[in-house]
Amino acid sequence: MRTTFEVWSNPAGVNYNILVPLLRGNLLSAFVWGSRRWIEMSAPSTPQPDTETDPVTGMEPTRSKTVLCVDDERIGLRVRKIMLESRGFKVLTASSGPEGLKLFEEHEVDVVVLDYYMPDVNGGEVASEMRRRRPDVPIVFLSAYFSLPPEALEVADAFITKGDPPDVLIEKIQNLV
Repeated sequence: MRTTFEVWSNPAGVNYNILVPLLRGNLLSAFVWGSRRWIEMSAPSTPQPDTETDPVTGMEPTRSKTVLCVDDERIGLRVRKIMLESRGFKVLTASSGPEGLKLFEEHEVDVVVLDYYMPDVNGGEVASEMRRRRPDVPIVFLSAYFSLPPEALEVADAFITKGDPPDVLIEKIQNLV
């Protein structure tokens, strides 16, 4: 890799070797007082590791946890996605039960956040099918209603309302994964 430096010296021709590097596009410019001249240098290349490991621990980084959010309310779904991604989660979204089941089957999901009352297929049926396919994946019901049928609550690992603060959902997910 070739890097170009712009070097300035004082009018008497003394180079003070005081360089202040500034990044301009692909050129690294350095300045010293007085007249200027261009110097081209080869910069050493940075070695790239063969595997992605943490330089401090030497361990491979952990995969970010994947949350599948299923809700027929698109605005709430989008807000939840932004909130969870800002906390480091990978988020998949589905706006219906069948779409949620499809994503659940196609991806490695660590936890599901599922609305209960949705058109076509309710969250209880979706949760039961997810449990049948992968019983170890935690399911959190998120509903605008303060109570759900007892048979639905038996399938889920947690239940919170949409009126709860966002931190309640974050904390619940973190405890389950």
